[in-house]
Amino acid sequence: MAEQTWKWGGFLSAGLASPGPAVPVPGPAQPVRTAPVGPAPAKKPPRRWSILVLLLLMAVSVAVWNVRRRQQTGGAGRGVSAARTVKVFAGSFQQTLRVSGTIGARNFAAIIAPQMRGDGRASSPGGGGDRGSSGSRSPGSSGGGGSPNQLILMKLAAAGTHVKKGDVIANFDSQWELDRLDNFKAQVNQAQAGVDKRKAEITIEDEAEQQLLRTSRADSEKAKLDLRTAEVRSAIDAEKLKLMVEETAARHKQIQDEVRLKKVSHESELRSLEVQVQQEQHNVDRRVRNIERMTLRAPIDGLVVMQSIFRSGQFGQVQEGDQVFPGQYFMQIVDLSQMVVNGTVNQVDSHSLVLGQKATIRLEAYPDLVLLGRVTSVGAMAGGGARGFRGSSRDLFVKQIPVRFAIDSHDNRVIPDLSASAAVVLHREEKALQIPRDAVVEENGKIYVNVPQREGYQKREIQVGRKNGTHYMVLAGLQEGEEILLEP
Repeated sequence: MAEQTWKWGGFLSAGLASPGPAVPVPGPAQPVRTAPVGPAPAKKPPRRWSILVLLLLMAVSVAVWNVRRRQQTGGAGRGVSAARTVKVFAGSFQQTLRVSGTIGARNFAAIIAPQMRGDGRASSPGGGGDRGSSGSRSPGSSGGGGSPNQLILMKLAAAGTHVKKGDVIANFDSQWELDRLDNFKAQVNQAQAGVDKRKAEITIEDEAEQQLLRTSRADSEKAKLDLRTAEVRSAIDAEKLKLMVEETAARHKQIQDEVRLKKVSHESELRSLEVQVQQEQHNVDRRVRNIERMTLRAPIDGLVVMQSIFRSGQFGQVQEGDQVFPGQYFMQIVDLSQMVVNGTVNQVDSHSLVLGQKATIRLEAYPDLVLLGRVTSVGAMAGGGARGFRGSSRDLFVKQIPVRFAIDSHDNRVIPDLSASAAVVLHREEKALQIPRDAVVEENGKIYVNVPQREGYQKREIQVGRKNGTHYMVLAGLQEGEEILLEP
């Protein structure tokens, strides 16, 4: 009972308030039971401290946001002074359109491989025509120079050299034509000999026909003379003489018709043989012209520019020993006295281009070189996008107009195929009020600028005119020398 009373008293003294001081109750000493010692459990911080820290962070964030907003929009004088400003100025203004393209020549000559002319007939008595022999010959085989469809460059003018009109710029292997020229000459001689032989035979045949004609004429004359003796002959003999006259006359007439028809037949036959001779001669002349075509000469004075061909799995410039095909474009002679820039411009911007407009031309290879030029031609029809494939979806909405600029300045560094750009002056004013494009704010179709004030800034509506890549022309709303805010 004593232990129970102590326990309850301890509990009451710890949990309940007592009206007076507690009086210890004496009792026998009892052994005290101690709990096992271990780590004390960690106390969790009160939740209200977490809430206070969160609210403090939110307040700091709101304050920082307000300060930055005032600096951007011009709230306090300190924010406005930190922003960048620029003054409205008056000066020369020009609006330009930049067109990219490549350098080319106004006057040039395209050099193509010669196209051989052949008739496909047998080139030798042993048989086999031109096409058959060319088809059986492998490309690059020796002794025949290939075939009419395989032209091998033996000599070639060096790229970048200047040539005069009439200079030899290319020479092809003509052995294939030379081998067949002798055969065609022999065929001409053979055909001519056949004509001469046939003429001799016709002459003999004509002489025999004439002899027969003379005999029939003599028989007819003799019958007529015999008919004169009919008065001294019997009636039967007289009748026989009349029949003989008629018979010889008919025979003579028949021989005359046969001689006339044979003469026409002989003339036709001779004409046919002569045509064959002319045909063989044409073949010889054709081979001679083909051989002459194997040597190409410069049609104008200019610079030699080589084109690229597909060789050994990759593209490369034409060089000696290459094989080209008849009609293939492999060289260009350009006149450097009149150079142009060939480019394309968007269909929307093409309406601002007019013939004769001045342009400033620059080359990517020579950034310090500035050339003067002008617009000489603007295409009438739009084509597909310069970077899009034919028939692709890009061609449906991107259209380009070809444009050409004449280069009025002369410089030896201007050569074909260089990348160039032309800046076309669309509009120019010597004195115009201008502001940078970075200072303009567009809202709801209207133009505004921010004008700094003592406290903050003033948002002012203005009227602008033309613009270029960096500035606007100011028509109303600002004065020269006023400061405006640049947008960050």
